[in-house]
Amino acid sequence: MLPDTFFIVEAKSREDLDDVRKIKRLAVWCKNVNAAQKEYTYTPVYIKQEDWDKCKQDLKSFADVCKIFEVK
Repeated sequence: MLPDTFFIVEAKSREDLDDVRKIKRLAVWCKNVNAAQKEYTYTPVYIKQEDWDKCKQDLKSFADVCKIFEVK
């Protein structure tokens, strides 16, 4: 991970109906801001509680979290 990368982390214990829309919008925002400037990179990360519970024992670093939960 580079020092000029910012991760915008959304953690949810309960998913609401409009969460999918919000996460898609966050991904678009990151893409747009990354295209508009080159100084920093913004990366969305979305962690659902049920997915976290399944793999949290295997995570050793924030890089591991990003590999699994980064919004594509």
